[in-house]
Formats: sequence, structure tokens, C-alpha cells
Amino acid sequence: MLDAIKELGEYVREKENLSETETFINVAKLKNTKKVLCIVLECSKSKILFKKVRMEDFDPYKLKLYLYKEGSSRGTD
Repeated sequence: MLDAIKELGEYVREKENLSETETFINVAKLKNTKKVLCIVLECSKSKILFKKVRMEDFDPYKLKLYLYKEGSSRGTD
């Protein structure tokens, strides 16, 4: 049964020409989003350092860059 679900997902992804990450992006859930918080990191040869958090306008063309978790703003569902 899991193989059938996997094949169905691959069929839909191929038919709609979606990448592996686009499969998990639910655009309908983000349609009312106005602002996003961006975490700025600095990458060096040996480590990744946190630099800052900034707010910017939501850009639907950057969907692949956004991490989104649906849930209550007060904690877990």
C-alpha cells in the first residue's frame, strides 16, 4: 500500500511539474501572509554562525526558501 501512495505522489509531482520541495508547500495556507521573519546566517568554511533576525514582506516567488509550520501561535496543537 505504501508503494501505491509513493507512486501516486510521484505521478502527481510529475504531472504538475513540481520539484520535491514544492510538493510540501501549501500555497493556500500562506495566501494571507503579509510578513515573514528571516533568519540570517553566515557560512564559513568550518561553521555556520547566527547573525540576526529580520522582518520582510512575504514574496510568493521565494516559497522554496520559507520554512512553515502550521499550528497554534500559542504552542503545539
